Formats: sequence, structure tokens, C-alpha cells
Amino acid sequence: MYWPAINSVVILCFAIVIILAFSQIIRRLADKQDDIDVLKKQLDEQNDKITIYENITNRQQQQITDINKNLTACLAPLEQLEVRIEEVASTTQLLQSNIDSESSEHKLYGRAKKMIEMGADIDELVVECEIPRAEAELLISIYKK
Repeated sequence: MYWPAINSVVILCFAIVIILAFSQIIRRLADKQDDIDVLKKQLDEQNDKITIYENITNRQQQQITDINKNLTACLAPLEQLEVRIEEVASTTQLLQSNIDSESSEHKLYGRAKKMIEMGADIDELVVECEIPRAEAELLISIYKK
């Protein structure tokens, strides 16, 4: 006679244990769902940041492209200027060498003129001024008059 009451109590205890276990499982699932929601929110924030950084990167890439175009546009005249500078330098060097040779020739003939005015003869001119005999004769004929 006590068996049905005991069975009822055992079943009731078992049901309470099962209800408590389910309750604890449901609480754990709710906590995990909260964790998932927090992680989803963080992921959304990170995705927003990634979008912002992608936009910034795209703008910077466009700026770099524009700068490269401007640099390329600036380099062409600079290269032309460099070629022109080399041409001018070459011409200047040639002119300087011409001036130097003319200057030394001018000095040479000036010295020969002074020597002729002081009475030097052909042989002295050839030796001192290191000029050919025919030039010495020509200079004497020009400057003695």
C-alpha cells in the first residue's frame, strides 16, 4: 500500500530533477545566446571598421594615382630640360676650348708683334714663339710696315 505513494514520490522527485536539469540547460543556452549576440555585435562593428578602412584605402590609392600622373607630367619637361642642359654644357665646353685656343694664339701673336717691334728677326720668332718660318716671315712683313 505504500508502494504507489513511494512510486509517486520517486516519480515526482525524478520529474523535479529533470525540470531542474532542463532549467539549468535553458539558462546555459540563454547565456550562450547572449555571448553569441555580443560576438555578433562585435563582428558587425569590425565589419563597419573594415568598410571605413577600405574607403580610406581607396581614396588614398586614388590620391597616389593622381600624384603619379602629376609626377609623370612633371618629369617629361624635366627630361627635356636635362637634355637641353647637356647640349648647353657641351656647347659651352666647345666655346671655352675655342676661347682658350684663340686666347693662347692671340697671346702668341701679340708676343710676336712685340718682338718684331723690338727688332727680332725671323729665327728668333720661330724659336721663341714656336711658329712656322712662313708665319714668322708673314708677321714681320705685316708689322714692320
